[in-house]
Amino acid sequence: MMVTHRLPLLVALVSTLSALGCSGGADDPVSKDPLPPDVPEVCDAHALTGTARFTERSADWGLSAKTAQAWVLTSADLNGDGYLDLVGHVPAGNVRGKADGDRYFTVLLNEPKPGGGRHFVDRTIESNYGATRDGADGELRVATGAVFGDVDNDGDLDVLSLTSSGTPASPPTPADLDRTELLLNDGHGKLSLAQSAGVTTEAGGSVWSATLTDFDLDGSLDAFFANWLTPSGFLSEQQLFRGNGQGAFSDVSGAAGLMDASAMRGACGVTACDVDDDGQPEILVSAYGRMPNMLLKSDGKGGYFDTAVSAGFAYDQGVDYHDDQAFLCWCASNPTEADCAGAAAPMVQCSGVPKWSPGYSDQPEHLGGNTFSTVCSDITGDGKLDLYNAEIQHWWAGQASDPSALLVNQGNLAFDRPSRDKTGMQWEHVGVSWDEGGIDAAAADLNNDGREEVVVGRSDYSEQYALIFQQLADGTFHEAAKGLGIDHPCAASPILADFDRDGDLDVVMASSRMRQWCADAWERNEIRFYENDASKFGGWLAVRLVGDGVTANRSAIGAKVVVDAGGTKLTKIVQGAYGHGASQQDSVLFFGLGACTTAASIEVRWPNQGRTVERWEKVTAGRVIELAMGDPKVREPLKQ
Repeated sequence: MMVTHRLPLLVALVSTLSALGCSGGADDPVSKDPLPPDVPEVCDAHALTGTARFTERSADWGLSAKTAQAWVLTSADLNGDGYLDLVGHVPAGNVRGKADGDRYFTVLLNEPKPGGGRHFVDRTIESNYGATRDGADGELRVATGAVFGDVDNDGDLDVLSLTSSGTPASPPTPADLDRTELLLNDGHGKLSLAQSAGVTTEAGGSVWSATLTDFDLDGSLDAFFANWLTPSGFLSEQQLFRGNGQGAFSDVSGAAGLMDASAMRGACGVTACDVDDDGQPEILVSAYGRMPNMLLKSDGKGGYFDTAVSAGFAYDQGVDYHDDQAFLCWCASNPTEADCAGAAAPMVQCSGVPKWSPGYSDQPEHLGGNTFSTVCSDITGDGKLDLYNAEIQHWWAGQASDPSALLVNQGNLAFDRPSRDKTGMQWEHVGVSWDEGGIDAAAADLNNDGREEVVVGRSDYSEQYALIFQQLADGTFHEAAKGLGIDHPCAASPILADFDRDGDLDVVMASSRMRQWCADAWERNEIRFYENDASKFGGWLAVRLVGDGVTANRSAIGAKVVVDAGGTKLTKIVQGAYGHGASQQDSVLFFGLGACTTAASIEVRWPNQGRTVERWEKVTAGRVIELAMGDPKVREPLKQ
């Protein structure tokens, strides 16, 4: 169903007369639009008047090294004021924080700054995010990640607080008994533990990532848990929970086919994304340990089947393992094996490499990568949702191990992986024994030219810095982070958002201290704020969507938006959390418009069973707007 919202006839008539020189006066607001509503603006959505840069302004934003720390960072508008807040975690195992002492998470609200501007204020205690089931005074629950969505459809963002716990002590401590919890929001950022939410995991469970989206399009948000390896090192089952729209979930993992051995993984992340554009999201599971990633497609009956291999998402086509040091070590002990003919001598101490098992280790399903995060966005600008996999890769694993890469959507559930030589998304290798620490990633238009950049949180190993792959006019990329003003070692959880709502996307990053090089680079897990000035050089439009809360979830997660700017079609989706640690970007969609000042049209496909499509025409840009399902009005939420 298509619904088009056009200007009222009277407004259209006055606008037309104004364009013909019949204005009522210089102060007539309608007269400032020189075009009648049926004449599209002639403009270039890719044209800029200058080059954007970032300036580090962490202190100005209240992010001091002492008070603002995170290794896993995520974002959401917790208090509903239209400005994006931050929640950061520093996972510390089965250890509770103290309200007046060491804390392992921080809730930072984006508030007005005395004297003007914005800054972050620590509201961890006031938010009640660390509430415990046992009511222990002064203690904060174990929490390692947070996922946001309006699970009860009451108009505010609730929080699925994740716990990745280790083996409990005997007898268990109170921290050992902390579990993943649902916290409901009162609309002002004050949270409370939900009763009987149905998301509690078993003892020792490690929910490393999760996402909220409406998998069955019934108007209620559902949840998918990506579970890490068990404390004993065994593969884990993944979990799907169906939401009832009132703050409770039921585990439907068995009916969905996720209890089968073939679905067990050590999963680092999960992304929900409608990659085949049929209106219903697929589930993309990012797997560790060279195991295949999963691309789960709904069978329409509550079950899912894995299409990752045929889609080209499970692993890449590189399966030549003959430079894998584990293979070479096996050959050193088995030199007469036919497969070892001509094998080079290993370059490592063989006692420290993984065991090589012929007939197992040499199979394609064990020659994949270590995928930590999968970004889903229309990176190439053709209207189809592409992917970017952030992977850890080591020199000793050889060329068969998957590198971080762009996966271009070919349609019909198929992806192409152009080489990094072709895309320009090259990674610098320092020395022979190099590592690639691709753990987190995000995609967005950082310079307002209508083309998306890819930002990679590269960390955990030596010589790892944030990467920004800036897209060029020919669709290739070049790495430009330091040249743009971002020099961030061991970068983690990049958040790309317009925190001050001034018309460009700022970049906020956490910092990893895993392993010695990163620990030397950072005394603490600092959060850094890099302020953008792109709005000086290109136009923009930010779109907030509100579902009806009945047929489509209020958060509008899963909605698809297409903006027409001067004939250039820009496609984005409202997405839940994704990837390593469950990072979440702003649900207010940001469109860089270059030289355009108007969107000729905005088309929204809502995430409901009817795949309802609504269209707004001739929308003035340079502002944050709100579009509500079934409402023809274009509202400005920051002015209300």
